[in-house]
Amino acid sequence: MPGKRARRHFSQLSEFERGLIIGMKTAGWSMRRIAGQADRSDCAVRNCLEQWVREGTHVRKTGSGATRKTTRREDQLIVRQALVDPQTFPKWSPGAIFHQDNARLHTAKVAQDFVRHFQTLPWPARSPNLSPVEHVWDQLKRQMPSCHAVHDLEFYVQD
Repeated sequence: MPGKRARRHFSQLSEFERGLIIGMKTAGWSMRRIAGQADRSDCAVRNCLEQWVREGTHVRKTGSGATRKTTRREDQLIVRQALVDPQTFPKWSPGAIFHQDNARLHTAKVAQDFVRHFQTLPWPARSPNLSPVEHVWDQLKRQMPSCHAVHDLEFYVQD
């Protein structure tokens, strides 16, 4: 199956595979030959060997990233309190317009269900500029006729 081989190229090296790569390199094999034998990319083999030279070990480090400061239970409590707190979702005044940026994250079904209860500004999908002023300028450009002379522009702006 070709897809299976492609996925294997992106999976983590097991401890056995790391040891095998180092063993083949110490036996004098080239990186390309090792990559072919281990069915891994040249880059994965090179990274494994660089770690061996740099740290003297082939074992992966556990727990990369920042250490956890709160427990899962505390996280759940924080979420529950935020949902109950009236300040989390303030009441907008009647007629207020909600600003939705249509980012991929905000186009999820849950987000769309939340936003559909509010009037929103029409905005292009994943637009890089979210400034409401740009929306006003866009409307102004649509309403203003195109002017070719400064005198005409001054006349329309004063109206």
